[in-house]
Amino acid sequence: MSGDNAVAKFPRATLLIVVILTAVVVIGEVLAGAWVLRDLDDLSQRSTGLASAQGAIAYYDEALTMSARIAASTGDVKWADRYDTFLQPMDDAIRNAGSLAPPSLNDKLQTETGEANTRLVELETQALDLVRKGQAAQAADLLYSDKYEADKKVLADGSDSFNAALNAML
Repeated sequence: MSGDNAVAKFPRATLLIVVILTAVVVIGEVLAGAWVLRDLDDLSQRSTGLASAQGAIAYYDEALTMSARIAASTGDVKWADRYDTFLQPMDDAIRNAGSLAPPSLNDKLQTETGEANTRLVELETQALDLVRKGQAAQAADLLYSDKYEADKKVLADGSDSFNAALNAML
């Protein structure tokens, strides 16, 4: 019977091609998923680092300001000593925040925020020297002056601008 010869052969070559293409697609999807997960992990770490840096700058700024102002208000030198313990951590926090940013944004942070912070530290140091000399009233005058408040605003605005730019990049 000629019908027996007409039985279709199993399409092995076609099946092999389909299996290979399916494997390539699956492997591609797995690799793409791994890359996405790696990128998400990097983004999560940067975001966590950014939040930590933002919080540290706000905390140390407040600790420095309040330590200096309480020293000036009370004349108690222990607050001046407390102030000194927060200077290096504040500088470290500003540097850490800058390290999370591209160079151009870091330069802007250092220019705006770093310079305002330097001016504030100079005023606070002068005020604390006055406290140590028993001249708390003059120290208070420095720490509540328009110049001091203007630099506090520059520091806050620079930090806010930096934070907004970094958040927009994430």
